[in-house]
Amino acid sequence: MNAHRALRGSLRESGKLIICLSDEHINKLIEIKSNAGSPGDMLEDMLDEMLMELEK
Repeated sequence: MNAHRALRGSLRESGKLIICLSDEHINKLIEIKSNAGSPGDMLEDMLDEMLMELEK
């Protein structure tokens, strides 16, 4: 949880974006890429979710 607070604080204070990826996220990104998909879509979804949580 502290890492998530640090991520939000970094974005608020300096405008720097940090996305935390778990092993599961990395595996999913690799799977998407190997199936000729766009891993960027998953990252965009994660970013959207993070920004929406930040506004709360």
